[in-house]
Amino acid sequence: MQKELSENYRATAKRCEARLAPVGDAWSQVRKDHPELGKQLYRNDGSHPSAKGVYLAACVFYVSIFEKSPEKIEFDRGVSEDEKQVILKALRDR
Repeated sequence: MQKELSENYRATAKRCEARLAPVGDAWSQVRKDHPELGKQLYRNDGSHPSAKGVYLAACVFYVSIFEKSPEKIEFDRGVSEDEKQVILKALRDR
């Protein structure tokens, strides 16, 4: 489902000449490459983002808006250094 959503978001952004922050793509990449961390992106309800999910989304928005890596941002919502590197890799791979 994420693939279809992403394609529709990209097409809409292109049609509207808007910038896209592809949070779903990065989220999907983390879930695929690191399933355990992927599960931790959600709160216990399995739907809403946890602090780690919010951190991932914030990093995607940062990259999309400023076109810079979020590596030097100190605020990390309690994400471990290893988890941070997984999230940053997902941003680079998209």
